[in-house]
Amino acid sequence: MLKMLAIAIVLVLGVTSALEDCPVDCPPSCTNTWTPYPNSQVQGLTLYDDYKTEEDCKAGCIATPDCWSVDWNFVDVECWFGNVQNPTPRDPDESANHYDLTRDCVENCDYRYSWTKYPNYQVLFLAKQPDITSEDDCMSACIQTKSCHNFDWNFDENSCWFGNATNPTPRLKDPTVNHYDIVRQCV
Repeated sequence: MLKMLAIAIVLVLGVTSALEDCPVDCPPSCTNTWTPYPNSQVQGLTLYDDYKTEEDCKAGCIATPDCWSVDWNFVDVECWFGNVQNPTPRDPDESANHYDLTRDCVENCDYRYSWTKYPNYQVLFLAKQPDITSEDDCMSACIQTKSCHNFDWNFDENSCWFGNATNPTPRLKDPTVNHYDIVRQCV
């Protein structure tokens, strides 16, 4: 009885930064800065009754994608959100503080990646990558391509084949091919 056995070798290759090919599930990294305008307020903001402290009011604004400013009325304990960046005019008000929010978000990210190698196995229906002539170059190109989740390296033909399925099956025995699955994790 023949047993098909895939020998999986996990290679942890390190951390890299990709400017345009960050994994879809990698959240943006944001730095939020508040510019205070003490004793002032802006007309036309929206009242949010859920927030009972100035810190909670600001945190609620940060969590709301279209919020760009808050008025905190410390006399009436009221939180007001604004959806305009740097709103004017800021009117004098001895019972409130106005804050403008600056969001600096980096949508690129660093990720750690690892490979699972299946020696002498292939996956069907992958896309051939022209002009890649080494296994290392094939691996590097897959890392830099967001849609590449696996590749086959045919060492008999020196050809690279990308796959876009995560953990593809079936893997078929082929003595001239090594198959690799990549796992990207944000760090």
